[in-house]
Amino acid sequence: MDVLVLESVCRLAVGVLFAISAIGKLRSRHAFGAFESEVRGMKVLPARWVRPAALAVCLLEAAVVASMAASATAPAGMAVAGVLLTTFSVAITSARRNGTDARCHCFGFRSGRFGRRHVLRNLALTAMCAAGVVAALTTPDGRLGVAGQASATAVAGVIVVATVFLDDVAFLLSPGPGRR
Repeated sequence: MDVLVLESVCRLAVGVLFAISAIGKLRSRHAFGAFESEVRGMKVLPARWVRPAALAVCLLEAAVVASMAASATAPAGMAVAGVLLTTFSVAITSARRNGTDARCHCFGFRSGRFGRRHVLRNLALTAMCAAGVVAALTTPDGRLGVAGQASATAVAGVIVVATVFLDDVAFLLSPGPGRR
């Protein structure tokens, strides 16, 4: 894959995923409250830190989105996204070990209970962020042609849809009812 296409795929996918995530959580007081409630339910933070942490997550997600708009800031934004995703993976793993019934509220709507698939998803996205940083820092000055941008957009679109609807895809591919 051409390094310009790789950079574009990573920027588009990270930007759109983090936009969906931030907008989904900040679209209303109810949506933010639901996210805050799920963070509380994970039992990985003291109660007094739940609201500030939930707000910080939303603000950092919005900052990642804004950083994807310019080539100069995209590597830093992808690095921040990678750190956030790694932090989310640690929190999910801790919540699972604590035996909580917390559910994924990653994109502003409640989804399945946290599971290995969420950690693996975040680790895959972290790897994509790392690839995006490397691609952005090593990309020669140049522009993608129409075909390259169309290809990058299509690939990023598949990544976004598969990521946002991970729980639905997992359910459809599971061998039987109740096995998630």
